[in-house]
Amino acid sequence: ITESSPRESEAKVPLASLNPEEMPSRRRPALGPQLERANALTTKAHRKRKNNRIKHKTLSDKSPIPRGHQTRTSLTPVKTRSSSHDGDLSSKVGENQIPYERRGSKRAKRELQLPRINSEDSLDNLLEEDWDSVSDVTKLQNAVKTLIMEVRNLRDLSSPGTTEIGKDSMKIKKVKQPKKEIRQIKDAIHSSITLPGVCWAFIDTPQFQRLRKLKQLGMTPAVYPTATHTRFEHSLGVCYLAGKMIDQLQENTEGLEVDRKDKLCVMLAGLCHDLGHGPYSHMFESFVRDTVTRKWSHEENSKEMIDHIIKENGIDISLYDLDEKDIEFVKELIHPEHPKMEKQPNRQRSEPRKSFLYDIVANVYSGFDVDKIDYFRRDAKFTGRCDSDFGTDRLLSSARVMQVEDNQCPGRHRICYPMKCIDNTRLFFQQRKELHQSIYKHKVTDALELMFVDVLKLANRHLSFGKSKSVASCIDDMCSYTWLNDSIEDIIVYKSREQGISSEARRDLQKASRIISNMRSRRLYSFLGSVPLEKDVEHRGKYEAQVKESILQLQKESNLSNDDIIVKIVDAHYGMKSKNPLDDMYFFEKGSSKPVIFTKLSHHFEMPQKFQDVAIRAFCRSEEKADIDAAKHAFAAWAKKTLDETPIRDASL
Repeated sequence: ITESSPRESEAKVPLASLNPEEMPSRRRPALGPQLERANALTTKAHRKRKNNRIKHKTLSDKSPIPRGHQTRTSLTPVKTRSSSHDGDLSSKVGENQIPYERRGSKRAKRELQLPRINSEDSLDNLLEEDWDSVSDVTKLQNAVKTLIMEVRNLRDLSSPGTTEIGKDSMKIKKVKQPKKEIRQIKDAIHSSITLPGVCWAFIDTPQFQRLRKLKQLGMTPAVYPTATHTRFEHSLGVCYLAGKMIDQLQENTEGLEVDRKDKLCVMLAGLCHDLGHGPYSHMFESFVRDTVTRKWSHEENSKEMIDHIIKENGIDISLYDLDEKDIEFVKELIHPEHPKMEKQPNRQRSEPRKSFLYDIVANVYSGFDVDKIDYFRRDAKFTGRCDSDFGTDRLLSSARVMQVEDNQCPGRHRICYPMKCIDNTRLFFQQRKELHQSIYKHKVTDALELMFVDVLKLANRHLSFGKSKSVASCIDDMCSYTWLNDSIEDIIVYKSREQGISSEARRDLQKASRIISNMRSRRLYSFLGSVPLEKDVEHRGKYEAQVKESILQLQKESNLSNDDIIVKIVDAHYGMKSKNPLDDMYFFEKGSSKPVIFTKLSHHFEMPQKFQDVAIRAFCRSEEKADIDAAKHAFAAWAKKTLDETPIRDASL
């Protein structure tokens, strides 16, 4: 086949005689995944256009290409062949009629070796090369340029929510397509977890990924080295359990009025319920309570963070058949109103038959919810205490929604359990108390948390994040709060060595850095002892100031000050302080449709004498041995005189 050159001065050159090495080619940089895909699409489209030209091409005398010699992939000229069936092809075609080889794809690539497209920029260079030896170069250029524009548009549509490199590099595009409906991951507790697309729309955001840098148990890894799991995997587990419980309730309850939107909202509440936690989880709440005058809880920040995620990442919730009222419902599920309050007509799901939805993620009646089920199992496993489900699998599989007697809200529907599961329920709450005694309220964990609260107080005014001028003020700005995580410890150490800061900031930050150094070297605040508090528990707050004053008065041979003594009231209970959490749960007999509250059944079951243990703990900030010994003797004297108890230094709560 001979092709005409655009230049009249040049003779016709056979395409097969072209040397691939003489054709323009350049070494191109490595491709990214999207450019590799564009390269593949470009090559495929180029091949398709060649195939179409071959398919519809006719010879100069308008005679068709002989059957059996049409090809989909080759433009390679070949010599005429003879066949017993077709005869001598050279005798059947004219002088300018050249048959096409059937199996010439590889040969064609050798004969016509076009450079591959390595990047969009190199493609522009490619189109500017001298292609005088190839016909239809103008059509090829226009086709490839059009294809590249189409590939760019497809790439933009297929990558929602990603940042765009270039002039507007910090601008996040709006999600134009919903996330994939089903994505499955492996979990150490629940094995295989499947979450819907709307959940992944929230998970794949910087605000949610921040939870990877928040340890679930704060300072506990100093005591249990393997307890390094984070709020991220806990949130995924709660989300999964919320969906699983909805499915189980639908299976066990005939005619349950729960639709797909209700299930998605409950799962979103489980997923986002811990978004408001700060560095080292609950320890940060202690710092905020001591620093900020207004009342604050991490649940309030979780609700604000949901709005922030939707706005900052351009999540279009309508793609998942949700609206603003559903998002408000999600917030209500994270922090429901107390049941003793009057009816809440402003609830998004105010129907009595749907009131049970508020008990799945955060159960304000008894505390038995999927949040606690997940972190009990996860904390017990990673601290090495046990690897058990605490009977929760049996409880979830047998749960049922039933109408209960409620004077405040007639027709209210609650989640009820079989009477044969009462022992499993009691065991669950008992394990909660034991986890608090041995893990959450460990004396070493307490000492570390007290030390880090002091660190944050010293560094508070000298650290700024975004628009916030202090650490505590970050709770009022979600953009700044997104930057707060467990790495604040390293930030404080680095900042203390920075040049150009004020003398006051240097003094406070260096003092904070020394405390962090003591924490890492395990030179902790000295534990003076723990004394159980059996009576007057409701007014336990008065003991903090009383113990401090007594220790300072009783010690005689030391230089202790009021700031050197720390008094902390700790407790461990079944979930409802001094009350039995089972008293607000309903159980049913097999085959019965009328549930019975546990208070009417309690005389049939053996229950503990008390459901809460309270203790007074004292610590000393001073590192002088004389001061520590004097503080221990003074605390022991106060305990003997006031409570007739001897402080215990090695036992758990």
